[in-house]
Amino acid sequence: MPLDVVRNKHHRRYRGMSRFQFVLPFAVALFLLSAAHAEMPFQPGGEPPEMLGRDQSGTNVTLDDFPDRVRVVTFWASWCGPCLTEIDVMEQLAGQVPDSDLRVIAVNVHERNPVRVRRMLRRLDDPNLLYTEDRRDIIVDRYDIESIPLMMMIDHHGEIRYVHQGYGESKLDQIIEELNGLLVEQAKDRREG
Repeated sequence: MPLDVVRNKHHRRYRGMSRFQFVLPFAVALFLLSAAHAEMPFQPGGEPPEMLGRDQSGTNVTLDDFPDRVRVVTFWASWCGPCLTEIDVMEQLAGQVPDSDLRVIAVNVHERNPVRVRRMLRRLDDPNLLYTEDRRDIIVDRYDIESIPLMMMIDHHGEIRYVHQGYGESKLDQIIEELNGLLVEQAKDRREG
């Protein structure tokens, strides 16, 4: 075989590789860019979901069940590590505020194993949080919730004020500051009203 034919064979193989090496990062960048610009299902100033799943006794839970108080709604799953960390933090925060001022509702979603969920809920059972289930992903589908954890903070007037997609320790100070701000607004309105 002449040397230039061998070179051409290798050149074709590497040329295909270089296309792949170019296309893959481009595709990944395009995906990440579209995900970053994807609209979150809930926006500050928007309407929160009315239905929040069913509690452990099978009763439908709605946002109206907790009027005139700050509400935090978080969507989570038992297999989601960041979700469980967020729930632990929310249990601690909710334990410091009277139920008449703050209600935290943790809506379980994206689960396919109800036995695992019940076992997890028994272990997580905490009086400071209300755990509900969206077993058929009705809320998830209606509001196009694609990733969890997803947390929204709703003021005592029923308006979404803050939304957090994902969870990390770096967000904790911001979450506490926002929650404190909502509780201060609520206390001020109660004094004036």
